[in-house]
Amino acid sequence: MYCRNCGNQLNDGAAVCLSCGVKVGVGKNYCPHCGAKPDPLASICVSCGRELRASNSNSGSDIDSFGGAISSCFKKYATF
Repeated sequence: MYCRNCGNQLNDGAAVCLSCGVKVGVGKNYCPHCGAKPDPLASICVSCGRELRASNSNSGSDIDSFGGAISSCFKKYATF
């Protein structure tokens, strides 16, 4: 497995990249499977053919569209 932030190879079971200090799974600059630098708009890595973004990730972010951004603002209004 490779760091999504810097592209360096990770040790098995690592929680943090020893090269850049970023948590494993954070970032999207490099393919987490092969370490190649993909096109920023790509959803599949051209080097290894695997999916770059997890389709079932539950990050809690709905801000992929304008409606999602508006909805997120209203949901977090009391927090602000």
